Amino acid sequence: MPKVESVPLRQNGAALRAIRQREGLTIAGLANKVSKSLAISEPHLRNIENELKSASIEHLAVIAKVLEVPLAAIRRNPGAEDAA
Repeated sequence: MPKVESVPLRQNGAALRAIRQREGLTIAGLANKVSKSLAISEPHLRNIENELKSASIEHLAVIAKVLEVPLAAIRRNPGAEDAA
């Protein structure tokens, strides 16, 4: 298995929420699907979506896989936090 870079990633909560809602999933529904691959609680997923907590690349990768979108769709571009 290739080594994963330990570059801090920030999730894009608004994009994550929009994709989740487009798929017709509640936070609880997404947490249920994600929890089949990793231990994550509904409150923790809500904090990730609201950008109150950072998500690891592993968490973001599983969330993206469950939502059937590329990882880039739910991560914030480096430096984007300061672009506003």
